[in-house]
Amino acid sequence: MAKTGFSFGLMIPVGASFGIYSGNNVSYIKSDVGFEFGIHVQPAYFFGLEYLSFGLGLDLGYNRDLFAFKAVVDEKSKGGVAFDNLMIGILPRIDIAFVSIGVGAGIKIPLSGSSYFRESDGGYTSQVYDYKRLQENFKNPYIPYVKAVVDFLLPYNIVLGVYASYDIPLIEYKDPVSNIKISSFDLGGEFGLRF
Repeated sequence: MAKTGFSFGLMIPVGASFGIYSGNNVSYIKSDVGFEFGIHVQPAYFFGLEYLSFGLGLDLGYNRDLFAFKAVVDEKSKGGVAFDNLMIGILPRIDIAFVSIGVGAGIKIPLSGSSYFRESDGGYTSQVYDYKRLQENFKNPYIPYVKAVVDFLLPYNIVLGVYASYDIPLIEYKDPVSNIKISSFDLGGEFGLRF
């Protein structure tokens, strides 16, 4: 029988983030691979039909995102911007047997962050942002996203899955000359529990 009623999931996503920088002066950098992870809670209510369940759910929690880049001229020179985000989203799902498919959207709110640049000759610079400095350095300090997941519901309430998401380029450096916006395409796996 398809499930009807409340469900609660606790998921840990871990994946690769492909940073994308757009704007007036980004010809000297290109996308690089970063690392992202999080801890998400996913409450939902499922409506059981004959062979499947439809769930209306939320995707809430913490996510750390890294928007990485490397220099075009010297690819050993690399940098990036990382944000520690509060995540608020919706994640409707369809469960068919032991497979759960979800497509959702939401917003990430950076609470803190950092940036770094490592040169190929060993030079290194970094900067840390608290919430106030984020507001001072970035326009639109929010990251809208869309997300798709495929989870496998295993015995003992264990869940293993894969996800893909896209961070929409809204957040922007407060630099009128460069006008640099940040986004990323993310791929990864997730594991956790669902009751």
